[in-house]
Amino acid sequence: MQRMGPRTDTSTALGLLLAHCAREADGLVDDPADVAAVVAVERLSARLGTTQESVLRDALVAGEGLVPELLAIVESALERRTLGWSSDAGVVNPEAGSHPVTAQAALLRAAARAAHTTFAAVPYYRQRFGDRGARFAASDSSWLAGLAATAPAQAVRQVEWLAGVLVARGMPSWLMERHLEELAQQIRSVDVDPGSVPKAAAALRARRWPHADDAFLEQVEQTVATELVHAPTPRTGTLLAAAVGDVRSGLAREATSLMQWLSDPARTAPDDALVLWALHDELLPRPAGRQ
Repeated sequence: MQRMGPRTDTSTALGLLLAHCAREADGLVDDPADVAAVVAVERLSARLGTTQESVLRDALVAGEGLVPELLAIVESALERRTLGWSSDAGVVNPEAGSHPVTAQAALLRAAARAAHTTFAAVPYYRQRFGDRGARFAASDSSWLAGLAATAPAQAVRQVEWLAGVLVARGMPSWLMERHLEELAQQIRSVDVDPGSVPKAAAALRARRWPHADDAFLEQVEQTVATELVHAPTPRTGTLLAAAVGDVRSGLAREATSLMQWLSDPARTAPDDALVLWALHDELLPRPAGRQ
């Protein structure tokens, strides 16, 4: 990210993070540095598996693991505060651009926790997208949480658009469906109505189901487990089946991005790669005009 002005002292960012360790911010949070700090502390809390203020403070002071990344994000947000800029996704993740995120503290926390939970549950995310993927999970989730207050039809359209973008980057919409379900659960856990979030999840599920229902995902998972010597990632068959479902439903034109990663010689033996591509070709509908 291009620097926007004089670099903020790291101690200022640390002080703000320490001030938010109590996780007491409530209602609207319209200051970009506070938005960044709320999300950063919740990401740290989810990573450490605790909400205990003293533990969070000790981790921040120690400055290890995730902390340097969180400090850098809050420093960037402090610069935005100095410039009088409003909050957007770039406050949560400086690489994310300027699309809006929720301004409700409770929803920001729910979004950060949902992002961590779903990212950690599928090893493929970290294997392929690394720490950068975790940052985008947090910023995307902070945007999706704002859909709680959006009309259902509009929320579904926006989620289907984002799902289409992510599918092209190798993330089947089944992953988005799972994330939205987790996000709705996390929002309910802070006594907030998830509004259109579960409706958007249901819409993705309804689109997938006629082409790749849960039984189909499990069937392909078992086939891969039986026929491959070493799968490149846990749930390889489920990911492949979900990607096929996106092509069958018309959400995606092809599953090439995922398949190229799954069959890369750096992680998959040639014989296993051939099995995966043969399964892919068997499951996809034959293009019109081909015999």
